[in-house]
Amino acid sequence: MDGQTAQDMAEKMKEMITHLNEHIQYPASKQQIMEACNNMADVPEKDRMWLDEKLPEQTYQNVDEIKKVLMPETAA
Repeated sequence: MDGQTAQDMAEKMKEMITHLNEHIQYPASKQQIMEACNNMADVPEKDRMWLDEKLPEQTYQNVDEIKKVLMPETAA
């Protein structure tokens, strides 16, 4: 997601969070999340790679925990 405007990045993050909310059964480990993401053909590969890079290895109870990691400035 590098090289994009803040607005573009915000829109991409919104789309990714929607996917994570709709396609992941929680609790889910990073591995389970990435396996599900790799099956989402409509998510560009570079976005899946970005998520893999940014998401720490742990088990997430819900999408809000992922949002806190990926978008700490909006998770107030």
